[in-house]
Amino acid sequence: LGLKGFDFTLDVESCRRITLPSCMGREDRIPSSIAPTIDGLKAKNQSFDTVVVMAGYHSTNASFGDEFDALVKSVRAHGAKRLVFMALRESLAFPAPGSHGKASVYGVFNSTVRDRIATGTYPEVTLLDWNAYSASAPRWFRVDGIHSKLSGAIGLGEYLSDALAALEARPCPRSDSVEPCRIPTAASDAGDVLARYGLKETDLHRYEQGAKRSVDYRSALLRE
Repeated sequence: LGLKGFDFTLDVESCRRITLPSCMGREDRIPSSIAPTIDGLKAKNQSFDTVVVMAGYHSTNASFGDEFDALVKSVRAHGAKRLVFMALRESLAFPAPGSHGKASVYGVFNSTVRDRIATGTYPEVTLLDWNAYSASAPRWFRVDGIHSKLSGAIGLGEYLSDALAALEARPCPRSDSVEPCRIPTAASDAGDVLARYGLKETDLHRYEQGAKRSVDYRSALLRE
């Protein structure tokens, strides 16, 4: 992220949930959850204004509401003024259980955050609609419509940079303008995102832990 005037801490783990123990990640361990990580930073006297979350897709539909509330409580205790959720990509290639392919498995995550915000009791929470923004750039994603290619990862970084700058009424990171940035609503240059950085798309990917599952998933992609 090239945010003008921002300092940030990037805390990344694969297969992470918000408050509860998650699945085994690529690092051969159970990832820590987000809320305890925030509490740990507070214990180290690290302070920040905004928490950005792009996780929770391993939370169950039944538990996610409680996890959301627990995370808000942790953020409030830390003194941060803003909690930003990135909407998850929705794809009917990943249908929700029992939906018969009519709803994405990740749709409940997005709708739950929207419903919580609509109550008016979470003024510090913002949902950035990455799902809607990236809908105009299907080439950013693999056949499942969810896992991003390199272009999708770059597009996500640009979207997040612009959106956070907009929330803070700061100039867009990649612009010479001094006017406040605006949250972009749609990806308009899907074919140019890699060219801007002199990069080329690759086919290197690994979605799951373990060689056998990687082979099984690659076979599934070839079948599609």
